Amino acid sequence: MTFMMRVEHDLADVERAVVRLLRRYTVCQQINAAPLPLLTELGSELGIAAPPVVALASVFQLTEACLGRPLIAECCCSPSTSTDERALLLLLT
Repeated sequence: MTFMMRVEHDLADVERAVVRLLRRYTVCQQINAAPLPLLTELGSELGIAAPPVVALASVFQLTEACLGRPLIAECCCSPSTSTDERALLLLLT
């Protein structure tokens, strides 16, 4: 039996960091910029070392490949999360 769990809007710091990195990744994809330098820069600002950021970028790419479409994220300043952002958080949980 399949069911959907609701991801609460009150995100933990780690979840908030993942969402911010995903939002940066989707912008990089939209403007055809290399995502890793910009993701590692943001990761550094958030206090996250480069290896976990690179691993998350790989998860983003693999997820897009499995879905057969780009991931859809909210804009950088939005307090809400998109369905793809919530699904990715659930995947990582």
